[in-house]
Amino acid sequence: MSENMEHNHERRISLLEQANVETHRAMDAANKKLDLILAQTTRMAVLEEKHQAQQVDVSRAHDRVADLEAMVNMFAIETRAFIEQHKGRDKVLWALSGVVFGLLIKALFFASSHGMTP
Repeated sequence: MSENMEHNHERRISLLEQANVETHRAMDAANKKLDLILAQTTRMAVLEEKHQAQQVDVSRAHDRVADLEAMVNMFAIETRAFIEQHKGRDKVLWALSGVVFGLLIKALFFASSHGMTP
């Protein structure tokens, strides 16, 4: 009977060792899966942080573009006003040059008709 008990005890130890090995294998597989999940979670966190940083950069870029657009619009208005001012001044200058040219021709004709030519 003691032999039978010893055999049962060894059998139990063998079964427990086998269960322990299987438990270690299952735990190793679970650890690998958890490591993969942790790596994916870390990647997602990094991507989320990059996405938030990009959103901040994009919003700053949109603000800068809006500021530059306002500056360009203001510059366009000033340029149009400057061009209109110069158009008006050019018209006046052309009119004055026409008057001066007409007076010059009149003076030449007056001088030639009164014998003042060289």
